[in-house]
Formats: sequence, C-alpha cells, structure tokens
Amino acid sequence: MAHRRTALEQQEANGALDWMTIGDIDDPIENLESDRRKVVLRRALNALPIHHRSVIVLRDLEERDYNDIANILGCTTGGAKLRVLRARRALKERMAPLLGEDHR
Repeated sequence: MAHRRTALEQQEANGALDWMTIGDIDDPIENLESDRRKVVLRRALNALPIHHRSVIVLRDLEERDYNDIANILGCTTGGAKLRVLRARRALKERMAPLLGEDHR
C-alpha cells in the first residue's frame, strides 16, 4: 500500500495526474464544439485541391516561413504569400457551410 501511495505521489509531482484536478476540467460543451470544428477542418482540408492543401500544411501545420515555402514551390516569397492567402480563403469557403456559418 505504501508503495502505491509513493508511486501516486511521484506521478502527481511530475504532473501526470493534473487531469484529475477538478479546477482544470474543461466545459464539456466547449470540448464537443472543439471536436466538431476539428472534424469539419479535416473534411474541408481533405476536400481542397492538392495545391491549396499543400501550402496550408506547409504554413499552418509545419509552421514554415514564407521563404521556405517559396523555395519548395519554386516561386517568389510574394508568390508563396499569395498562394497561402488563396488556400486559406478556399478552406474558409469549404468550412463555412459545414459549420453552418455565412462565409461572406
């Protein structure tokens, strides 16, 4: 019993039991909405043409800077910025109907 208690105390000290703290529990409604938005985002991203999807992945998921993206795509930095902007607009247009929002 003492061994179990010591192990739990060590886990708590390491932060492994933080999820059990009542004050840190997220609102279940917010969690559901967040999960729904993630599903919608995945669907919308997968529905994009590859040229839009790839620049969103490079910029927003891999967090590459515009110079890196320009080198990968073989274009100027300004061209990379424009491609990211267009891809984000296309993603927003795909997501809006799935979220039931007006996208204008």
